[in-house]
Amino acid sequence: MSNTLLVNKLHTLSESLKVLAHPVRLKILLLIMRHRKQKLTVTEIQQKLELLQPETSRHLSILKSKNVLNRKKEGSNVFYFMNPENHELLCFMKYLNDK
Repeated sequence: MSNTLLVNKLHTLSESLKVLAHPVRLKILLLIMRHRKQKLTVTEIQQKLELLQPETSRHLSILKSKNVLNRKKEGSNVFYFMNPENHELLCFMKYLNDK
């Protein structure tokens, strides 16, 4: 791996980890990782973590804006799931999830 590619990957991971600095966002990601075979709606995330809807939506929006999560709208539901292109963060989250 070239030095430039490594620096870019580390920068991407560093930016993603900054997003995880908030405990609610970390809880959301761990929840999504535990349910990785299914996509979760905002309501499901809110209920499972006992959060208020505005708080849940705000943190999901931040995670999506930083390319940590993807979303898919199906009818009136919006589903959230890990961005599969963020390989470094996925590995890190899998590590945390296994602990």
